[in-house]
Amino acid sequence: MPAIRTPCRRTGATTASASRTACAGSASRGATRLGGAEPDPEVLAHVARAVERLAALGAAVEDVGPVFDPLAPLFTDYWLAGFAHRYRSIPEDKRDLMDPRLRALATQGLEVNLERYYACVTGRARLTAQVNALFTRFDLLVTPTTPVTAPPVETAYHSPEFDRWRHGAPYTVPFNLTGHPGGSAPCGVTGAGLPVGVQIVGARFDEPRVLRAMRALESADPLGVATSEDSRRRSRPSASPRSPSERTG
Repeated sequence: MPAIRTPCRRTGATTASASRTACAGSASRGATRLGGAEPDPEVLAHVARAVERLAALGAAVEDVGPVFDPLAPLFTDYWLAGFAHRYRSIPEDKRDLMDPRLRALATQGLEVNLERYYACVTGRARLTAQVNALFTRFDLLVTPTTPVTAPPVETAYHSPEFDRWRHGAPYTVPFNLTGHPGGSAPCGVTGAGLPVGVQIVGARFDEPRVLRAMRALESADPLGVATSEDSRRRSRPSASPRSPSERTG
């Protein structure tokens, strides 16, 4: 995913200028993806434009690559164990009232033993160290908020159509695990009329810098309007010439 980095030292700047920004995966190279995420091309294009706006405001931008490995192989156990913990507190005569999908995930979590759980705990510490190391070189990390736009309302979460790790939260869950502050702002609308978000993440306890960068970005293009209109125009089919009889009704 796109990452932005600026080569100058930390200065406490009040806008995106003089801020070292890291972008997880650039639209031009398209090879690097934060944690192996695979964003939709239209989402990536809108986020790339947001990154360009930050660069225009003075941020030095650099592609930092995937930063860490995909989370699913290790942290699926961590996620399921959390459901299992809650499941154990529900009286057995009430468990049939649970959503079937949630219950299925919780019962999978019952199989996570201490060895597997502590592998996740160790992995979480390692992930935190990797992200902390990134912020010794950069002030901010910029990614999409989600790799895809919102699915139809009837779509089940963590289903083949909307997998948690591939579609739902590959850009946000990492920082829930590490405790780094982040925010999301709209950066455009797809041709289908669905919003796209850009996420800006900062070093631990550096919420002020994140908020300043987000304010600068939103002030430069509120709601991503400038790029959204272009996207919608490109998505509209051009009108085909009509015959004289059609023109006259």
